[in-house]
Amino acid sequence: MAAVKEKVRSGKVVRPAPEQMRGSKNRHAPLVGAPHFVVDMFEAKDPLELSTRDDSSRSSVQIMVAVEGCGVVEAPGMDPVTLTKGDAVVVPASVGTFGVRPQWALEFLRAYVPGKPLPEPETRI
Repeated sequence: MAAVKEKVRSGKVVRPAPEQMRGSKNRHAPLVGAPHFVVDMFEAKDPLELSTRDDSSRSSVQIMVAVEGCGVVEAPGMDPVTLTKGDAVVVPASVGTFGVRPQWALEFLRAYVPGKPLPEPETRI
């Protein structure tokens, strides 16, 4: 019985509505922020500049999965990579900054390891 938790955080994660990004047509929504990983959703209609560093200044590998549409991931000194619905692209932490250029529109998820500990996400049953 020592392994059984009295209070569990299982359930559906509360999802905030997407917000406009800095005066562009792009939108962003943080889907899950947990102690060991973060998943964000982006709806891109204009090119975006992203970083492998978070607000703690630590770098992490970035894993992006296209949900809808098509686009190109570009990083300095590297060949462009096409990202289409169902595809995944892994951007090494050493890249620093990289761009995502949608072809018309691209909806994608981005997962990474946070640079500082985050609390368990808010859930509901």
